[in-house]
Amino acid sequence: AEGTKEQQGHSPVCQVGVESTVAKVEMSNEQTKGSITILRHGAISSSSIREALAKNGLSDYFEVSDSVRFTSEKVSNVAPGQTIKHYSPNVPCFMVDASRQCQQNELSQEEKAILAQSVIIDYGKRLSGYQQHVLAYRDLSVEGDASMAASSVFETLRWSERIQGANRVFVPDIILANNEDALDLAVKDKLTRAASAVIVNTFA
Repeated sequence: AEGTKEQQGHSPVCQVGVESTVAKVEMSNEQTKGSITILRHGAISSSSIREALAKNGLSDYFEVSDSVRFTSEKVSNVAPGQTIKHYSPNVPCFMVDASRQCQQNELSQEEKAILAQSVIIDYGKRLSGYQQHVLAYRDLSVEGDASMAASSVFETLRWSERIQGANRVFVPDIILANNEDALDLAVKDKLTRAASAVIVNTFA
């Protein structure tokens, strides 16, 4: 099938390796324009949808917007993958604030003790300065390749659960700064949900 490849001795696998974008399309008789609302980030970004609409002469008929939510597991959702803990590993997971990335601050003895029993799942070497202090470390993509990261983030979260003695998992808080790359948004979304959107500026 298109978008897959054969691997020796294995079934076809998706080249993207990330869930599809979920969008809600609405058109009302009272409205002059319809709406396309992104409910979950995936392999296709809102900018790609706008480009497709423009290419087919439909830009004047639809407005595209993002409405990605992080909801409680008790709340009914329109799309799959919207709950705040959708990707959470069975070990407490936290996002590390940008102010503590690249080891800009000295570690306290308490922080060192906690990191010694922790796993870091990194992206683009944001937390590489702490690698020597942790129980296990893995970078989704050292080069910051969103495609590579997106294809491995789920398996890596499951890997973190299997590290014997691990009490915590730390991931970087990813700041995109107006970047609308679909896969970057998808990686950020998954790590945010893995950490239940909890950002910390200390490891203690």
